[in-house]
Amino acid sequence: MSAVAVEPELTLELWVSFVSLIRSYAGVAALHGGDSLDVTAVGNSVTLCADLVECSMRLAQRTGTVTWHLCEVTQEMAAGRFVLLPEGKIRQDEAIQDMDSVAIDMVARVRDRARVRAGREGRR
Repeated sequence: MSAVAVEPELTLELWVSFVSLIRSYAGVAALHGGDSLDVTAVGNSVTLCADLVECSMRLAQRTGTVTWHLCEVTQEMAAGRFVLLPEGKIRQDEAIQDMDSVAIDMVARVRDRARVRAGREGRR
C-alpha cells in the first residue's frame, strides 16, 4: 500500500475527524445496549478499550498512514494499516471506503472481541 503525499495540516484535520467518528460510534454502540467502550485520544494516537480488549491506532502524520493493533490482554489478535486520503476517505487493502465505515468497523472489532472474551469466561 503506497501512501499519498498529503499536506500535514490536512492529514491532522482528517485524523481529528476520524477520531471524532470513533468517539461517536463508540457512544452509539453503548446507547443501543452494547458494551461501553472507552476511547482515549492523545496526539496522533487513539485507543479503544472494552473489558481486556484494546485497539490502538497511531497516525504517521507525514504519510497519513494509520497503523492499528487489536490485542486481548497482552496477545495481539490482529493488526493492519490504512491511509487517510485527501478527499476524506480511507484506503485499506487497496479498497477505498468512507471514513465512517472504517470507524464503525474498528468499534465493532473491539466490541465483538470483548463479547467473545466475556462469553468464554461465562459472563454473558
